[in-house]
Amino acid sequence: VDAEEARLGRSFPVDYAWCCDPTSALATLGDGLPRGDFSRPARRPTRLPSGSAPFQPVDVIRLLQANLPSATVFCSDIGNHLLALLQGLSVSEPAQIQLSLGLGSMGSGIGVAMGLAAARSRPVTAVCGDGGMLMVGMELATCVKYGIALTVVVFDDGHLNMVRQGSLRVLGPGDSFQLPMVDFVAWGRSLGCESHRFMKAEDFSRLSRPAQGPRLIVFPIDAQSTLRNARERVFNFPE
Repeated sequence: VDAEEARLGRSFPVDYAWCCDPTSALATLGDGLPRGDFSRPARRPTRLPSGSAPFQPVDVIRLLQANLPSATVFCSDIGNHLLALLQGLSVSEPAQIQLSLGLGSMGSGIGVAMGLAAARSRPVTAVCGDGGMLMVGMELATCVKYGIALTVVVFDDGHLNMVRQGSLRVLGPGDSFQLPMVDFVAWGRSLGCESHRFMKAEDFSRLSRPAQGPRLIVFPIDAQSTLRNARERVFNFPE
């Protein structure tokens, strides 16, 4: 179901495609469904990951959510960290996750997060990769200037890893897509931004304190970690 015909079947094959107003369509479907108890069952407690850097991407998301305020809105940039967010975040509040998937531009998640954080209605955390931070990271200077209370977390694996893994899968061995070594913590502090590098799971407890201004948290990520990408079934990659 989509209001724009061009988006129907774009990401995966569909059996029935409706081009219409989604709200009206869902209301119509709901009228035809049998009535019953559709309350959400209680979620089983999940054991939080432990250990130290380099982290697995999904472990970082789970530790973030366990230690940040429960009302936190998560905004994601584009990259493997987006897949980690989708697979590791437990969504329980309206509009708890914000993504810009239309064009899928790297850097878009930072701008969205800044706008939401400037509204000051809920705590906001932006999830970004080291490649995206190299592209648009100077926006932290704007956050410092205007006192925008935004938590920016950087998945630092030293590569454009989604590009690297996709290229390897389609084209075979080639460019490493390695990024220059950057001390993001020193760089953030040079802008006047509170900045930290977390090296063990216990460090995440420091996030329970609400951000008073912009803060930058860097996580070393295992560059060899892979994440499920549902779109691979559509692209028909060679085995």
